[in-house]
Amino acid sequence: MQCVEIVMQDHVVLRRALNILDAIVDTLERGQPIEFSDAQEIVKFIKLVGIECHQGMEEEYLFPTLRRALPLDNRIQRMLFQHEEQRAVMMDIEEALDSRRGLDFVEQAQLLIALYRGHLDQEETILRQIAEAGLSATEDNALVTELTTHRKTPMEYTHFARLGWKYLSNSPARAKTA
Repeated sequence: MQCVEIVMQDHVVLRRALNILDAIVDTLERGQPIEFSDAQEIVKFIKLVGIECHQGMEEEYLFPTLRRALPLDNRIQRMLFQHEEQRAVMMDIEEALDSRRGLDFVEQAQLLIALYRGHLDQEETILRQIAEAGLSATEDNALVTELTTHRKTPMEYTHFARLGWKYLSNSPARAKTA
């Protein structure tokens, strides 16, 4: 289903952002310094692109359509709960950064990374299953039009190639997630 492919395009970018956050956390855990602005930048990116834009697109367009297609399937509700959980952890990360509590930042960032990676894996499987079981080609095309009309690509918000190069080159965290 094409609508799921659009979602997965964002997932690729979000996974890279999570890998960068993971590498920043790993650097801190090894007792090495990071640039505070790097942590702020990647957290801002994940919040804006992952939580506000991507999850917003899913919640406003994708999930309601899939719920109408398969109203008795409660897996969408579980994904919505996971979105709320990620938002709460993101607030804790931002608070830790604002107050410069490094240990809290590391702990909450690790939690967000684990939650988000698991969520992305689930979404990719579940959304495809629900879409294939419940959407016709016409409904899929209509949803693709809706998603692409209201979607901005992640790179329209920020560019984080510098952070990827800086933190993912020769990073032990990269080996964990590659």
